[in-house]
Amino acid sequence: MKTTSRVAALLAFVLAFAVPAVAATFTTGNYKGKTAQTYRKHHHKKHRKISFHADSTAGQVSNLKFFTQGKCSDGGRSSGKQGPFTTSVDQNGHFSVSGTSPSGATHLKLNGTLSGNKANGTVKVVSHFNKNNQPDPNGSIRCSSGKVKWSAKRVGS
Repeated sequence: MKTTSRVAALLAFVLAFAVPAVAATFTTGNYKGKTAQTYRKHHHKKHRKISFHADSTAGQVSNLKFFTQGKCSDGGRSSGKQGPFTTSVDQNGHFSVSGTSPSGATHLKLNGTLSGNKANGTVKVVSHFNKNNQPDPNGSIRCSSGKVKWSAKRVGS
């Protein structure tokens, strides 16, 4: 009887230390990358940037920043810097950010996955403006980035 309980206690002890090691699916560090959105600079297409810091010990992404542009229902365009955001990372390396601007006119949803020293995901930003081009949650002008793919790699050592 004592042997069985010791084996169970030993197994529980080993598993308690094995789970956190398996949970760290990504490398801590600064990540930089690009989104699928492009812009022209000196006659060349450049991709919009995304950057953040990932901490595998804390299970957290911080200082997440990126730039988005959107097409609007009135034929215009919208653009803006997003972030910085901080969010938690689950045991499989998945994280997400969703939020609404203080005016209530802009909604953002970002999903991502960290694995090793790489990350990827999607982001979508939708904004509403009134006829005076002021942010307005009930505005008739709708601007959307659409679902935009992004990828990043750990930089530095």
